Amino acid sequence: MRVILKKTGIILGGILVILLIWRICTTNNTKVKLFESVDTDRIVEINIFNPGASFNTNSKNDILEIMNYLKSVNLCENSDKRLPNTTPDAQIALEDEEGKTISSVAIYGDIAILYPDNGKLYTVSGCIYSDLEELCKKLRNK
Repeated sequence: MRVILKKTGIILGGILVILLIWRICTTNNTKVKLFESVDTDRIVEINIFNPGASFNTNSKNDILEIMNYLKSVNLCENSDKRLPNTTPDAQIALEDEEGKTISSVAIYGDIAILYPDNGKLYTVSGCIYSDLEELCKKLRNK
């Protein structure tokens, strides 16, 4: 009888661990692409402010290259984190021909806020800083 109870306990424990892992993986993991709904043809200028390198461009070729990178960046919806500071570490702004901001993102550590997006918080990979730095340097050296 003890052997059966012990095996049942092990099986139930295993099932609970699997359910816990599944729940953690599915909670707050709604993935979105950065600027996925932005029409690239409307963008006339991109401004990138990054600790390693800042960059402004109105070249269509540079805009397309930057947007190809930005649209590949995955964000995870994350409502249970707080901003680590009050000043963004990096910002990216997309502007139209009238100089109005079409869309922008402010990045605070590993948290990103898209504008306009009702203030939702997203988790972004920390490698975005080095990726932006490399992209800015590459475009500057063209």
